[in-house]
Amino acid sequence: MIKKVQKHLKKRKVKVFLVFVVLSSLAWLIKSLSNEVVSRATFNLEFINKPDSLLLVDVSKKSVDVKLEAVGFQFLSFGINTKTVFIDLGKVEKSNNKYFITQGVYKKQIEKQLSNSIIIKDIDRDTLFFDFTELIRKKVAVNHDLQLEYAKNHVLEGEIEIEPDSIVITGPSNEIGDISSVATAKIKLVDLKENFSKRVKIVQPVKMQNALFSSSEVKVSGVVSRFSEKLFAIPIEVINLPTDVKIEIFPDIVGVLCKANISVLKDIEETDFQVVVDCNEMLNTNTLSIEIKKTPGNIYSATTKEKEVTYILTRQ
Repeated sequence: MIKKVQKHLKKRKVKVFLVFVVLSSLAWLIKSLSNEVVSRATFNLEFINKPDSLLLVDVSKKSVDVKLEAVGFQFLSFGINTKTVFIDLGKVEKSNNKYFITQGVYKKQIEKQLSNSIIIKDIDRDTLFFDFTELIRKKVAVNHDLQLEYAKNHVLEGEIEIEPDSIVITGPSNEIGDISSVATAKIKLVDLKENFSKRVKIVQPVKMQNALFSSSEVKVSGVVSRFSEKLFAIPIEVINLPTDVKIEIFPDIVGVLCKANISVLKDIEETDFQVVVDCNEMLNTNTLSIEIKKTPGNIYSATTKEKEVTYILTRQ
């Protein structure tokens, strides 16, 4: 029994001793952290407020070494936070085509980002030099890259609309100087029976990595209509015939297949067309090509059933 008591007392003494050791260590640490401490650090630089007319290509330094003075507690807090500081490029100066910010200027910017209890005792003496390239602005057209397949007896009415039909590109002249247009992403629409409207991304060429587009997408739309067909018999007119020559053509009437909206088609007449053969195109053959010279408005297409005529010439 006595041995058990002695053993228990011995364990208790050990525990009390350990508690005193921990408390003493904490007291020492608190006292140490309460003292003024000088230490070195490295700040990574991040650049903000870049001029709109310039692109930052490179900088002479991306970090600076500093000597700081602060209460130990401040360093403990500072050590677990990011060491990135921001440099305002709105303060950049230019001399002899060189852009720079002096040490005195960026030191003040860094000091404003530190706690009032942290003092910069020393900092790199180097001036920051910047390599900028001038940016230009250019307005270019936007072209669509749509593949359209229509349902039977349907067709696009008018042109595909692109909104906006142009954008402004801002970038280095070596990237955008020779660009006159950009294109949308490829889209395929099939079995079209009705009007369509799509938002489509603009493809940014690989070489234009530093360019900024005023818009990243456009709206493409189109009107799809159902059409009908009607065949018209149109007399063929001979033009540029020499005065001392008489000509007979075979056939002298040609069928013209017209495709249009039904409401338009019903008002079309034969006199709305002009079909000709041109004697100036006579070669060493006895045929002439048939050409449609005039068609009515608002139709989708007009084609002749025959492509050429044969002819016989006689002198008058």
